[in-house]
Amino acid sequence: MKANPSIDGKLLEQAMQVSGESSESAVLTKALEEYIKRRSPKRVLELCGKHAYGSDSQVTRYTAFGPNRPEQTKVFLQLVSSS
Repeated sequence: MKANPSIDGKLLEQAMQVSGESSESAVLTKALEEYIKRRSPKRVLELCGKHAYGSDSQVTRYTAFGPNRPEQTKVFLQLVSSS
């Protein structure tokens, strides 16, 4: 599907500089992929439950991790959300 959206030129230039992409099409594709990845409801719900799970001593009783402190969960979420 081809689209011809009307996009602020300055905004598009900034996105191209930040992303390192050389074409408008590539920067728009990359931006949409990142938007979808970050805004996916399933992903948000999945990440929200991580701390509750990782901090439960009964769950982590026989595992190599946990129970996690909130700052450990925050670091973990930053790692998985950037991949």
